Amino acid sequence: MSTFKQYSNLEIIGALSATTLYGDASNLSGITNTFVTGATLNSSILELERNNGLSDVTVDLSSLSGDPLEINTGRVLWVDSIFGDDATALTNRQDKPYLTIEQALSDSTNGDTVIVRPGEYDEEELNVPQGVSLVSEGGWEVTIIGKSPATAARDIVELNENSVIDGFSINVPEGSLNGISSSNSSGTSTANNITFFGNGGAGSSGTGLFKTGGGKLIGTSIRVEGGGMANCLKVDSGTLALEGVHVPQSNGDIDNVLLVTTSGGTNVGRAQMLNFNSGSNNVTNAVKTTGGSTGVIPTALIYTPNIFNCTNAIKSEGDYEEINFLGGRIDNVTYVVNVDLAGTGEESKYRITSNHQPDYIYPPAVAYNAEFGLDFMQEETEIFNSSKNLFGLDQMSVGTAEIGTKSHFGRGASSTVGLKVFTTDNTASSVSDGGNFIDVTDNAKSKEGSTITFQTGGTNTTILFTTQRYSDDLTTTLPFYGLNVNVLQRAVGGSYVFEYWDGSEWKTDSVHCVSEDLGYNYGNTLFLRNQSEENLTFDLSKDSWTGKTINGVEGYWMRCRTVSTGTTKPTFEQVKIIYDNTTISKEGILSLHGKSLYRESINLVQGNWDGSSTLDDYTSTVGTGSNSWTHRFKESELDTNESAYLNMVIPAGTSTSQKVNITANYITSGADANDEISTLKFYFLPVEVSNNLIADSDGGKEPVQRTVSNTSSLDSIEPQVQIEDTVTGTNIVHSVSFGDFDISDFYEGDMVLMRLEKESDGGTVNFNLASLNLSLSKWSLGQQSEPFRLGSETIFTEDWEDGGVSNGWSFVTAGTNVWVVSDDTSYSGTNSLYITDDAGGSKPYQYAGSSQSGTHAYVDFSIPDNAISLTVNFYWTCDGENGAGVDQYDFGAIYMTGTTGVPSSGGLPPSAGRIGATDNQGKFNDGYKSAEEGNWQLETIPVASNLWAPGTDARLICSWRNDSSVQGQPPMAIDNITIEIEYNI
Repeated sequence: MSTFKQYSNLEIIGALSATTLYGDASNLSGITNTFVTGATLNSSILELERNNGLSDVTVDLSSLSGDPLEINTGRVLWVDSIFGDDATALTNRQDKPYLTIEQALSDSTNGDTVIVRPGEYDEEELNVPQGVSLVSEGGWEVTIIGKSPATAARDIVELNENSVIDGFSINVPEGSLNGISSSNSSGTSTANNITFFGNGGAGSSGTGLFKTGGGKLIGTSIRVEGGGMANCLKVDSGTLALEGVHVPQSNGDIDNVLLVTTSGGTNVGRAQMLNFNSGSNNVTNAVKTTGGSTGVIPTALIYTPNIFNCTNAIKSEGDYEEINFLGGRIDNVTYVVNVDLAGTGEESKYRITSNHQPDYIYPPAVAYNAEFGLDFMQEETEIFNSSKNLFGLDQMSVGTAEIGTKSHFGRGASSTVGLKVFTTDNTASSVSDGGNFIDVTDNAKSKEGSTITFQTGGTNTTILFTTQRYSDDLTTTLPFYGLNVNVLQRAVGGSYVFEYWDGSEWKTDSVHCVSEDLGYNYGNTLFLRNQSEENLTFDLSKDSWTGKTINGVEGYWMRCRTVSTGTTKPTFEQVKIIYDNTTISKEGILSLHGKSLYRESINLVQGNWDGSSTLDDYTSTVGTGSNSWTHRFKESELDTNESAYLNMVIPAGTSTSQKVNITANYITSGADANDEISTLKFYFLPVEVSNNLIADSDGGKEPVQRTVSNTSSLDSIEPQVQIEDTVTGTNIVHSVSFGDFDISDFYEGDMVLMRLEKESDGGTVNFNLASLNLSLSKWSLGQQSEPFRLGSETIFTEDWEDGGVSNGWSFVTAGTNVWVVSDDTSYSGTNSLYITDDAGGSKPYQYAGSSQSGTHAYVDFSIPDNAISLTVNFYWTCDGENGAGVDQYDFGAIYMTGTTGVPSSGGLPPSAGRIGATDNQGKFNDGYKSAEEGNWQLETIPVASNLWAPGTDARLICSWRNDSSVQGQPPMAIDNITIEIEYNI
């Protein structure tokens, strides 16, 4: 180098080559009188001058040949924004660079490479000739091409056939122009390692990379580091094939990361992307297709996309397009697929296999008419269950011999999509929706630490449910006929009914309850089981159900109303809408929902009728000519006031919320049969059967046998009666129906007693029964030969008699009041865990008024990998002081968490892990039950599924906090803890 400036102490080890040295040399070490102060070139002799007073040193350069500054580089043109000169620049000469890219490209020919040194090149309308490569020396980070977006008046770079651009940042014009445009009609152009920068705001109509013409543009590593453009990538004809597209978060709006469209006529764009990444929340559409027509189909083929944060992953018109997303992941977007609602699906294909949640908006016509196949894994979130989904297509194979998979067919699995849920106060009536509407939809959808329940424990409080999903005409919300309810905490006492709006009043609906996973039949018993996922099926035959607007939301509403008050309200972890579908369990067993319920007709007499001794046989000639015969209907003829009797068992799999109908086929005979009408009276009497399996009123999930004392006597039940008229006409088979008999209070295995009586008529008319058919609905085709069985196991116990040592309890103390294990109080035995203000002395069961945010006792335990439910039980007592807030004032709290970290001495664990005392925001004190000293209470806590997982370790934390004001003695004490699991046998 020519000049060396000293700025700090410098130690020289070895030689220092410099023409001139500035600064104080006294601070240098390692050098003595060896500074070169100048050099003179005389002919071929280079004379070096030193500052030590010695004679000059000379270097003979005569052996060198040629121009010593000439550097030959082959067919390369160099561009340098600082030292370049367009007037003196030469091809092949690194030492003779151009000042502008434009001039270098103008002087280049097919096969040349233009190498651009780092710098900013304020240029536009750069045309890369055919076969020429435009390459940066330092990469896109230090080499920028283009005028500022606001001032650009032309495209920045134009690629031609077989031309290449590699390693630049490109400013994208703000107007309707392009950063890079490739219009080659044949051959291939290439763009590698390109980064685009927009105007950083809104309003730009520019495009980063635009492929038009019939040729192909390929490339790798395309980035957008600055937003503010209409399209990052656009193709309207030919093929755009890129690997490694990246659109991270940056300032500035982006309408489309990729726009695939047409240029009119038969010209159409095709995009092929590998590793397509878009993560900016300023992006409206990651991929958009538009502009197609018959035979002119814009096509997007995206391999391994990684799309998140944008509004729409896929936006399309719904006609004349093909979109393929293969592999990858789509997450945290408003819509995965957003199809224009005017689309009809004509000549369209949608194939999506990327992992995503089912967030779609599309018209039914697209699903009906297009090749519409969505095959993907859905990850578990607080809203969605983990599942494998196949929408559309022709065939699906699910499950292996080693493990089964639950499958839903028809209108899909039960879902929270479109769900709307309100709770009301206790002012609901047959004509009133209630008041104080609270929207609990988000909590009803989620199972991540959020639950819903009735607002109060009084009568006439309600929870209202509807769906905002629409029917095929896109104008009417869908009715629904079932709910999937995850009951976390069962109801203790009280009774509940479901009701629907018929246009003038709320009417009671029938409901049938079965276990989602276990297949148990619970009849119409509601909310009696902890940690139980249950399917509720409503009556399908309510033609009077009408839509209604409640609290500003229009839909078909079902509501659950409290009829009588119990001691504990039910708590729901999640609620989902059940649509018409058929489910196949992990064991391959069918169950039916909504209008997919199987309707079965049973011939009760099968041609034989057994009645009183007065019943006669009926005979009639049937057939014609030589093929006729006399047909006998045994004991089928009923005269006036004659009756016949039947009985049957309600078949296994019957959905008791659905009405039962009877159809009688008959022939009339007698002198007046052609003129007179007879009256028929049908008696329908469902009766209970002792020892039949029914729901366990004590909360067990497995059904139990009905006791004799709980079985109604035959003469205490009022039958359902219906009267119908016959029609006139002999020698004809007629039909008469008796219907809508209610069996909702009964179970499969109970019996139905029936009686058919012929009333009087105006003459001689005989009623001759040909067949009698009973029609009922079935939620299952029958009963499993080996039904599920549940086992239970206690996996943890603590009675404190050894001070909690064997279980390994740990303590986090803070302030005056701390947890101890001692003998000043207990539910049973000698010791318990309790709060004291004198841990080191007599350990009295009391607390002082020194304010403290939290003190804790905790223990870790292991959960077996076969657990399907987890319940914590313990006895407790506490007075304390209650307040309205979740942390007011003096209370104990129980938490279930993971085992990472230690509870803080300065506060409480996160409230999402708080369990128990649900009626008092998880606070154990005088605001919850009556648990003053000596009045120990049993707390049974079904633990929400988001707080534990089979095969993992969990932590149980007992916490206490108090403020400095009122002390309501005593503080919290805990005894006899058990933790139980259930598992499938």
